[in-house]
Amino acid sequence: MKAEHLRRASRWGGVALTASLVATYAASLGGGFLNYDDPWLIEANPWLRAGLGDALTAFFFDLRPRTRLQLGAEYLPLRDLSMWLDVALFGLRPQAMRAVQLGLYVVACLAFRAAFRRTLGPLRGELWAWLFALHTVHVESVAWLAGRKDVLALLFMGLALWRHARDGRDARVSVPLLWLAACLSKSMSVGFIGPLLAMDLLLGRRPDLRRHGLGAILVGSVLAVHVYVGGLVEMVGGPLEGDRFRAAQVMGEVWLRYARISLDPSASNLRHDIPAPEGWGASLAGWALLLGWGGAALAAWLRGRRSGPDRGSVALAAWLWFAVPLAPVSQVLVPLQNVLADRYLWLSVAGPMLLLVCADRLVSIESRGLRRLLRGPALLWVVLLALGTLVRVPLFADSRRLWFDATARTERDPYAPYQLGDALEAAGREEEAMAAFRAALTRDGLRTRVSVRATNNLAKLLAARGRLPEARALLSQALEAFPEEPKLHENLRKVDDAMEAVARPPRRLR
Repeated sequence: MKAEHLRRASRWGGVALTASLVATYAASLGGGFLNYDDPWLIEANPWLRAGLGDALTAFFFDLRPRTRLQLGAEYLPLRDLSMWLDVALFGLRPQAMRAVQLGLYVVACLAFRAAFRRTLGPLRGELWAWLFALHTVHVESVAWLAGRKDVLALLFMGLALWRHARDGRDARVSVPLLWLAACLSKSMSVGFIGPLLAMDLLLGRRPDLRRHGLGAILVGSVLAVHVYVGGLVEMVGGPLEGDRFRAAQVMGEVWLRYARISLDPSASNLRHDIPAPEGWGASLAGWALLLGWGGAALAAWLRGRRSGPDRGSVALAAWLWFAVPLAPVSQVLVPLQNVLADRYLWLSVAGPMLLLVCADRLVSIESRGLRRLLRGPALLWVVLLALGTLVRVPLFADSRRLWFDATARTERDPYAPYQLGDALEAAGREEEAMAAFRAALTRDGLRTRVSVRATNNLAKLLAARGRLPEARALLSQALEAFPEEPKLHENLRKVDDAMEAVARPPRRLR
């Protein structure tokens, strides 16, 4: 009877989690394509409308720069294939694609739930699954169509963790193959080795070196292609701030931001102001948090028991969940264009959530009542995360609302007001769009290519209103900072021609 009761509770728990996720994300299902990679990556992508043979060749084997740029400047053939299937089945209907994306996420969360319950038991595992599934950082991946790579990779990794936790006869092959599929969906999946080792710790067993070794070989081969393509399309550049020492200084503060976003639903945002490397105070605090947590957890694990989820193994497992998946975007190992993003925490949030779920195991309290009280914060966090996700989801149904929120919640990021201007211009609200483009220029200070785009858009709107001298001054100023930009030269020539036409005296009629 007890076994039947547990099976029934497990089924209803899965139904409840599914219903909660569908209800939470329902407000995004009616949205269209966002002006954030969706138009060029999906709506205008010729490969998503090509024949199956041509599409498969392009997705898996065509490494030419033009093709890679059309496919998001990445090598993610399974992501591209899933989008091709969407278009083949439903056409370019964003609502249908959004429903598919949510469905993939629900299945992924159910797979994580099965793995967590097998690892920590029904109660703790259930709570860990809800904290992970309802976390606010996943909104961007689920409700933004260009985030398909995150959701698809989560699905493969959830299945891999489930097979890994069951430790069946096929796990030695199925887990590496699923890890490979995740890496063909999102390059950050290389950091999945951290969660795999964390689950070994929590289960109190030695890592299967043959299983992890085969996975590392398969993933390493794909990683080489990722790095090659990244260099080919200039997604991988020089070190952040010019050298790795400065990059480490910036990343110290970024670690603190990641820790806060993991625990505070209100800290989530589509864009973030990147810390300026002015001092070492916050940077040292961030590195102390990351390395101190790892070192203390390792020392506690070495002193304690080597089996079962004791204090040391829980702390070390949480660190492996948090730190290792972030290593590919640490800027110290591989310099990337993006420095900080909520979606980079797609796996890492499980680390702090594990600490919440197992808080009673991390303290030396003998009283059973007091230990139970320590589980209360985890239940509270489920509610807070659900509310945070409910607030953010509707933003991703409309580009203007999304970028207005991102602009209002940042002070230095120029990309948010530029994208807001683009969305407002598309909606015919040109005066507001001009104000947004000016805000982008003010924030950027002619430092990046955001200024080039904002200048061109703003100059076009000014010229359309006959404010030609203002448009010319704007373009000339931008050309001083970006003298090799052909679009700026072209637009300046058009403005000069228009000014000359206005100044030319009219011909007399004979």
